[in-house]
Amino acid sequence: MCGIVWSVTNWVIDLDGVMWRGPEPVDGSVESVGELLSAGDRVLFCTNNSVASGQERAVQLADRGVPAGADVVTSADAVCTLLTPGERVLVLGSRGLVDVLRSDGAEAVSTMDRPSSAGFGAVVVGLTRDFDYHQIDLAMAAVRSGARLLGTNADATFPGSDGIHVGTGALLAAVETATGTEATVAGKPNEPIAALIRKHFEGALGETVVVGDRPGTDGRLAQRLGVPFLLVLSGVTGPEDPTTEVPTAEVAADLATLVRSGAGERHR
Repeated sequence: MCGIVWSVTNWVIDLDGVMWRGPEPVDGSVESVGELLSAGDRVLFCTNNSVASGQERAVQLADRGVPAGADVVTSADAVCTLLTPGERVLVLGSRGLVDVLRSDGAEAVSTMDRPSSAGFGAVVVGLTRDFDYHQIDLAMAAVRSGARLLGTNADATFPGSDGIHVGTGALLAAVETATGTEATVAGKPNEPIAALIRKHFEGALGETVVVGDRPGTDGRLAQRLGVPFLLVLSGVTGPEDPTTEVPTAEVAADLATLVRSGAGERHR
């Protein structure tokens, strides 16, 4: 499917599985973003990883050599839009997520601090490896006491340099099952993060594409936005996996191959 000449000015690009796998960069990804920015395109990175804010992710990208000019939006930023200033929130997630919610004005309390389960307006579940049964118990009790259940994302897995790892969605499913409550999810492909993308591009999405490694999240986000989806096989989805879950305009091995096959031709 390579060789299409794109008419694109706005790129919404995933991070995990597209720019890097764990700490390891995907070959050619940084250089490809530099090519797009040099050509005058606008790049917005969009990730369901909730362990840091978009601003913090932008610093990480700069440290890895990505040129200035690209912005980042995360599922942590998106879940903030579902909370009210001063709302007391129980967080089953990373310390970084707690910090993001606090910086946005919420009274965020981590389940790692073993608080009482009473008095919370919302429970937010995000990615963390530092949890135990008691923390899931606290989140369940808070929801049963009336707190809203919010998820940063529902991805069951995420790609690392050493393979596929358990994601937020698996942890969120435990709380949903225990409470009989369906969570409101902020990240891709849902409306809260889609609204942040529209706001970033000021509603001008006519020449936008979404690039990602997950048809079920990145592809469905593209559907929600009404723009083409470009699938890369450098993350969760491999060459042997079906790609018919959502309409896909292009399939490429990685971002570098995608840019060379389409955007590169456009800018010659």
